Amino acid sequence: MFYKIINYVDGGSCGNLGEVGGGGILRDNNGDVLGGFAHAYGDATNTIAECRALYDGLRLCRQLNLRDVLVESDSTVIVGWLASWICKYWFLWDFWEEVTSMVRELNARFRHIYGEANMVADVLAKQRAQGLTSDFFDSLPFKGVFGD
Repeated sequence: MFYKIINYVDGGSCGNLGEVGGGGILRDNNGDVLGGFAHAYGDATNTIAECRALYDGLRLCRQLNLRDVLVESDSTVIVGWLASWICKYWFLWDFWEEVTSMVRELNARFRHIYGEANMVADVLAKQRAQGLTSDFFDSLPFKGVFGD
């Protein structure tokens, strides 16, 4: 399958029950940046931050009307849940239903990657969890930011 869009997502925390945030970046198959996000989620666990970042990344794809999306995440837990279609935490089940609905709608597939390959999303998530950046959910071109 040829994917038009790669959605890199990551959640980060300041302690594993602490301030958490999520970040992500969308790139087309040429590597050009199409959009990105960074959000603070309050006090939670890292797994909740990873799940919320996945949700926000899919939501941005939906907002931009993007299909055939490859989501790359360094969370083995979240990628495992997606492979089995089962969320292990009961308190995330309603939230998980929305995620799986967007997965089907966007024709999204998932791949686990190591953290080194997910550095932009990782920085966005960690900086937001630490309060170093403001929330953003943007679909404007990022010309000049990454040297393009």
